[in-house]
Amino acid sequence: IQRFVDQQRVTVTGGKGGDGTCAFHSEPRKEFGGPDGGNGGDGGHVILKVAQQVKSLLGIKSYYRGIDGEAGASKNCYGKNAAHTYLLVSGGKCSKRIIFVVFPG
Repeated sequence: IQRFVDQQRVTVTGGKGGDGTCAFHSEPRKEFGGPDGGNGGDGGHVILKVAQQVKSLLGIKSYYRGIDGEAGASKNCYGKNAAHTYLLVSGGKCSKRIIFVVFPG
């Protein structure tokens, strides 16, 4: 028996950005070096993508979270941005209610 699911409640959270690094330039015979820490990478998004081969929402989990970005490093090295997470849904369906919740921090 094959089950068909037409409605699904899903909680989605985007990935956290990577932490920046606080560092100061250090060089011999240079007394006051400036800052040279890098910024963290951006967190990944969760994107709904229509796929014709998906017929039911049975394989959809109840919680998805984007991938976190990498931390920055010294010598102005920026962290790597995270890849996006794609959530495959069947064609012909519509998201009736998409609520964007922004959490501080």
